[in-house]
Amino acid sequence: MNNILEIKNLTKSYNDFKLNKVNLEIPAGYIMGLIGPNGAGKTTIIKSIMNLIKPDSGKIKIFNKKLENNEENIKQNIGFVYENEYFDETLTGEKMKNIIKLFYKNWEDSKFYKYCEIFKIDTKKRIQELSKGMKRKLALAIAFSHNPKLVILDEPTSGLDPVFRNNLMKNLMEIIEDGEASILYSTHIISDLEKIGDYITYINNGNIVLSEEKDILLEKYKLIKGKNKYIEKLKPTLIAYKKSKYNFKAIIRCKPDKITQEYKEVIIEKPKLEDFMIILNKE
Repeated sequence: MNNILEIKNLTKSYNDFKLNKVNLEIPAGYIMGLIGPNGAGKTTIIKSIMNLIKPDSGKIKIFNKKLENNEENIKQNIGFVYENEYFDETLTGEKMKNIIKLFYKNWEDSKFYKYCEIFKIDTKKRIQELSKGMKRKLALAIAFSHNPKLVILDEPTSGLDPVFRNNLMKNLMEIIEDGEASILYSTHIISDLEKIGDYITYINNGNIVLSEEKDILLEKYKLIKGKNKYIEKLKPTLIAYKKSKYNFKAIIRCKPDKITQEYKEVIIEKPKLEDFMIILNKE
């Protein structure tokens, strides 16, 4: 399978944080959700991919090319939306577009105007007159308008309403439908990834905890719920758990029949991605 992005043994250390030998692959035609708590390392990975910071060690290949040797060519084919927009806010959206398009060989005005119409962006307004949500939509329209083969989104729907988020999910599916482009989607809104994610990578404290196909992940692991009195006996089989005053929730990887036969009051369900986020982070 052809990989759009390959990261091998990526390491970056700060005074109070270390990204520790991260390995990641995204095949062409798929969406990978990158999830984890604040400060887990998601943005450090994204900044490394975009060469905004220099890793201490490790290799990054994009489109089967080494980043350090082919940065300009690689970035021609990346659409990037960072968690904050960096526009000249004295310009209108139209003038901002006219500047940015000069850097991309494959830019299409028709696509830009299509997304502006879909996102209801008034390109004649100065950017400083737009709401935070509209600025984010403008950033998305620009990122999608030069036919990128890799789209990198860092919290792209933060503060945006559910209707827009739902429309954006459809737009992202259109981008990958020809099987040639991929998307790396970092978000805290796990319900978005439930809809469109093909692969899920969970990172915590700079370490990749798990990285799997979403459907396999949700099939392989189970959510178990029950009274706290059972937790000590079940601990050897639990991957992670959290307790309230009377009950617990846990992620488990084993055949659930054995447990339900022995512990009649325990409930085992198919987990949601949010269960992984909450329980693994609690651990």
